[in-house]
Amino acid sequence: MSNAFLGSFIAIAAVAVGTLDYTMQSRRLDLGFGQLGPGAYINTFSTRYSDMKADQAAAAETAELRRSALRTLLPEAPAGWTMREWNEADRAQLFRDNSLPTESQHPDPEFAAAENAILQDPTIKALSAASEQQRLAAEKAEIRFYQRGDSLIALRLDFTKAGGGGVGLGAGMTERALSIVTANMTSMSSSKGFQMIAGVPYSRNGRMYLPSSPGNAGGEDLEVMLFQGQMGGEVTISVNARATDADVADLLAQIDYDRLNKLLSTPMEGVGSAAVALSASESTELAEKAVDAQTAAVIARGRAAEEELRNIGRMLADDPATAAASADADADADADAAAAAGTGGGGLLGMFMQRASDVGADAAKAEEPAAPAAGTLASFGTPAPVAAPAPTPEPAPAAVAEQAAVAPSVPAAPAAEVRIRRPGDLGGENCQMTATGKRCSLLGD
Repeated sequence: MSNAFLGSFIAIAAVAVGTLDYTMQSRRLDLGFGQLGPGAYINTFSTRYSDMKADQAAAAETAELRRSALRTLLPEAPAGWTMREWNEADRAQLFRDNSLPTESQHPDPEFAAAENAILQDPTIKALSAASEQQRLAAEKAEIRFYQRGDSLIALRLDFTKAGGGGVGLGAGMTERALSIVTANMTSMSSSKGFQMIAGVPYSRNGRMYLPSSPGNAGGEDLEVMLFQGQMGGEVTISVNARATDADVADLLAQIDYDRLNKLLSTPMEGVGSAAVALSASESTELAEKAVDAQTAAVIARGRAAEEELRNIGRMLADDPATAAASADADADADADAAAAAGTGGGGLLGMFMQRASDVGADAAKAEEPAAPAAGTLASFGTPAPVAAPAPTPEPAPAAVAEQAAVAPSVPAAPAAEVRIRRPGDLGGENCQMTATGKRCSLLGD
């Protein structure tokens, strides 16, 4: 290729690219071709560069916020309030103790013994300790306590990045099942609109009563009110409060929602400093509408997941091979997600439940034929044990000799052939290739 031809090619390409860019900038400014003057077109370069730098700075700030401990995005102590970091004393006043018991409290001795075998299993104890450490680390990173007079409030900030798959063809079986469970729980909840605070809708999620304990004043049950705010499906602000509605609203208004908005993959409009001032009645009305819409969206996702599981069932009935491949792909997606989280399949809860199932099965075998009593760890509808038939009395020796003399001779039946499928036999017509590898049957033909 000659230098003259190469130079001509570069010149033509530059003119084409410049013309395309000029056309795009004219359209962006709603101008026709030729209406954007040379000076104005040149100015678009500096504007675009400034916009690019601003986008990079915003992305860097978002990344920095996401790396920070979430509780640091909660407000410092407002005037008249005292703020405390996470501590056991305040937690006992506002949260339930969900740790695993160390000993069974079941009244039935046999069931209590089986349950204690599970609770004292070394693997169960190790998983319980790991789960407790995980809970403590999350709470310490996400919770702050605030007190003013008799009012005690815990604010918790949680961030979950969107884009993890959602309900769809690429979602795993576990995610579909969780969507259905969440939808069922949401449909049964008593959540109501509380207030719109700085453009963020908050719901009132009912109340709970903590059992009396030596740490509670007067030994009386403590009534704790529950509230929750959602931002963009990624940020959740949870409130546990022993306080008036006015105190809760006053504290929530101190949050810097502009900073929280920067956490979102798609920032919300009309939030924080851009929020519209509302009257008390308008705030409650809009919060109720927003909470109703959020509830409807969760239920809709659950219904979509349920329908997808039904479609998989129909596919399994019509085409087992295709359905098996789809299920294998979903199982792989679930396993990959669990591995990425560093918890193994099903996370700590899944590992705990699997280990509890194994230990429970071992305990049941050791106690056979006795059936366990009903309880929290027993299966529902356990059938009653069936009494063994009474043994047939052996006939006297004389009677045996008499029957042998009278009874005709009957040839013994040939022994039934027992076919054993050994590991080395796996192959041939007993195996098939699936999306996850080779699968073989252990049963004979």
